[in-house]
Amino acid sequence: MALLLRALTGQIAVQGYASMMVSIFFIGGLVLIVQGIVGVYVGKIYAEARRRPLYVVAETVGLPPPEIRP
Repeated sequence: MALLLRALTGQIAVQGYASMMVSIFFIGGLVLIVQGIVGVYVGKIYAEARRRPLYVVAETVGLPPPEIRP
């Protein structure tokens, strides 16, 4: 931590510090994006696994009753 503070204040010139930090933040951002995509995918799988109907019909008007087959 002390090395980081000294580098930010200009007391130590760390070679490659900026490029290293940019690459770490870039890869971290990619990881977060992929995690978000996987989270959406798992959420959709969970919603589908509950096997609930897409909608519920409260009543039917003007239609004959459904035919029930054994």
